[in-house]
Amino acid sequence: MLAFVVIWLMGIAFGFSGGAMAITTLVAAAVMDAFEFYFHAYIANKEVGMNRSGSPKWQKDT
Repeated sequence: MLAFVVIWLMGIAFGFSGGAMAITTLVAAAVMDAFEFYFHAYIANKEVGMNRSGSPKWQKDT
């Protein structure tokens, strides 16, 4: 929803009509939301940076 509003307002600020921007914005927001869903699922399943099990910052001092 936020992506739709931001993209739509940016389009209006650049001089495009509100009605023409609505369909384009809807498609762009849907594509962006789908990409974001799969990207976060991918990152959640990868051992990247601080998410690694062997990372010294996640190990407790014993």
